[in-house]
Amino acid sequence: MTFYSAFNIFDLSRQDRQKLKMMQHYLRNTVRKTREFRQLLLQKAAASLDIDVGLLSNIERNERRATHEQIKLFAEYYSLGYDV
Repeated sequence: MTFYSAFNIFDLSRQDRQKLKMMQHYLRNTVRKTREFRQLLLQKAAASLDIDVGLLSNIERNERRATHEQIKLFAEYYSLGYDV
């Protein structure tokens, strides 16, 4: 199973795809800064989110795209607004 096999962006409406792209851009600039502001170690944040440390690191550095479900998870964990 590949990283994206559980999520198909084409299952979303055009409006939701646009929101997803905006959230991915927003995540690039926000998740790491928010984690560091809250003085959370990468390992602790990854454990709380129940994802791999390397995956979280790659998402924070924009080396990997976050899935729709991961974006919702980050938004909830970091108390960021998200409505898709």
